[in-house]
Amino acid sequence: MVTLKRGKCREREPLTELELNLMRNYKFEGKLARVRDLFIFAAYTGLSFCDTQTFDFESMTKKEGKMYYIDGSRIKTETKFFTPILSPAMKVLEKYDYQLPKISNQKANDYLHVIQMELHFRQKLTFHVSSHSKFFYLLNISELSILKNMTA
Repeated sequence: MVTLKRGKCREREPLTELELNLMRNYKFEGKLARVRDLFIFAAYTGLSFCDTQTFDFESMTKKEGKMYYIDGSRIKTETKFFTPILSPAMKVLEKYDYQLPKISNQKANDYLHVIQMELHFRQKLTFHVSSHSKFFYLLNISELSILKNMTA
C-alpha cells in the first residue's frame, strides 16, 4: 500500500487594522472593488465566503437598539452564530442596497491576489484570511479597552 505524504497547512495571518483600513480606503473599480467590499464585509462579520454568498439581510438580521446582528447558521458546519454587523460591514451593505455581490470563490481569490499585489501586502491574500482578520481586530479593540480602563 502506497502512503501519500500530506503537505503541511500554513497558518493564515490576519490582516492588521492598518491593512484593513488601507484596503477599505483604496480606490478600486469594477470587480476589484466588489471583491474588496465582500472581503471587508467578511472581515468585519467573521462570515466565510460561502456564508457571504447566501447572506440575506431581510431574513438573517435582527436589530437591537441601534445595532444590527446577523443571526444564522454556517453553511459548512451548520453551527448557529450571532454576530454584530460592525460599521465597515454595514457601509458595504448600504453601498449594495443590502444585497451583496455574487461571485465564485475561485474568482474572488484571483481578484484578491491582484488586490494583494496592488496594496503590496506581505502575505498571500485569500478570502479565508478575512475571518481571521475579524478576530484579530476584535482582540485589538478589547486590548485597547482594557488598557484605557487600567490607565483611567
